Amino acid sequence: MYYVYADSPDAIRTTVRDMASRDEVAGILLCAAPDADIADWLDPFFQELDLTVFGGLFPEIIYDGENTERGAVICGLASEPRVTTIPNLSSNRDYASDLEPDLPVDGYETAFVFVDAYSDNIQQFIKSLFRTYSVELNFIGGGAGTLEMEQRPCLFTNDGMVEDSAVVAAVETPVTLGVKHGWSEIAGPFRVTTLTGANYGVSTAGRRSRCMSLS
Repeated sequence: MYYVYADSPDAIRTTVRDMASRDEVAGILLCAAPDADIADWLDPFFQELDLTVFGGLFPEIIYDGENTERGAVICGLASEPRVTTIPNLSSNRDYASDLEPDLPVDGYETAFVFVDAYSDNIQQFIKSLFRTYSVELNFIGGGAGTLEMEQRPCLFTNDGMVEDSAVVAAVETPVTLGVKHGWSEIAGPFRVTTLTGANYGVSTAGRRSRCMSLS
């Protein structure tokens, strides 16, 4: 995966075109910070691209370890993504009929999943996702939108920007996911004999314990 940061609409367009011209790039993931006029230029720009593109708007983006509220990170994918848009996410239904069940059979191993964070029934959609694919796909993604507490177009594909939807982009490239709890040891170990408080209902019988903080 190749990724580059661009800090303005002109820079984003130039970077996407440059990325799309690389022989080793088969698709583009674009994660952008909100911009008041982004729909005016992003829709027509994406529709003119020959390469498959997808992504979303997020309150902040991270590049090179730094948070920023402007610009976009453009990621070039070595595997061509198969993109499915699930519209009207807030309508209560079984979303399995909107998904492509044969993705694992066709060789796809990873799915980028982005949802409109202000849609209803996101949990129902996730259940449909896992009922359809179980553990045959690795999933990576999250909720898109702004911090303005209102729903507006925040997901995009080659067809343009949409709201109240989900975008599933499957690639053949495998992805390994790692999870870390985020706690750091600051003291201990201690031998704890008795604990009191609403959250402790058993004796520790002298088991060892450590003092931790969330970093």
